[in-house]
Amino acid sequence: MNVTFKRILVFGLFIFSSVSCSKKVDTPTVPPIIPFKGCHIIAASDLSPVGDTLGKYLFTYYEDGKLSGSHYENSNFKSTTTYTYSGKKIYRVFNATTYSFLDTITLNDAGFMIQQNISSGGALSTSSYLYDSQMQLTTAILQDSSFYTFTNGDNTLIRQGPFTDTLVYDLNKPAVAGNLDEFFQSLNTGATTIKNKHLLIAKYSGDSTKYSYTYNGDGNISSIKFAYGNSGSSTLAYTYECK
Repeated sequence: MNVTFKRILVFGLFIFSSVSCSKKVDTPTVPPIIPFKGCHIIAASDLSPVGDTLGKYLFTYYEDGKLSGSHYENSNFKSTTTYTYSGKKIYRVFNATTYSFLDTITLNDAGFMIQQNISSGGALSTSSYLYDSQMQLTTAILQDSSFYTFTNGDNTLIRQGPFTDTLVYDLNKPAVAGNLDEFFQSLNTGATTIKNKHLLIAKYSGDSTKYSYTYNGDGNISSIKFAYGNSGSSTLAYTYECK
């Protein structure tokens, strides 16, 4: 599979194919300075191992900081998404080269997604999300249920039927701006179901993916390298706007 499509606005694929195990990493790898929190990701580039741009994401925001729109484009695919908000509802309209859908997201009082209804071509798909008292995801219900376990504030195990994924975190790396939760969740749906405390460094689910990070002068993540077992690598590079 083209590695670009492993990350094209596919929130569900990441959530339901990632299970995690948290362990201590001996070498401290904290950001160089205290991260600056007044920053938004306004662009992200999907780069090949030699630095060629494989795809480009653009993000816009309302004055209150909420995501207002996104655009993705590569040589074979284009998509544009708009976001509107009303109370505990998020309405996401997705338009791609060959298909479109309306996504209605319902949030709980803590701002986490509890239901997602996707309507496309007359068909309706509904997902539900259950949390414990710490607002840690326990169950995601779509066609099959997925079950989540947390350790040290990180999602450490996901089980779906006979499948189990394992994720490993670096307990010395806090989940600063640009982390994978932000990219795959907040910048994809405008909402969150999992908010890990630390940075993901490896995922094992039959095959393996390892992640490494670089930081910018504000202490936020500037790029993430994805190493896909024996099938190559790619890099996600961010552009920020800070106020």
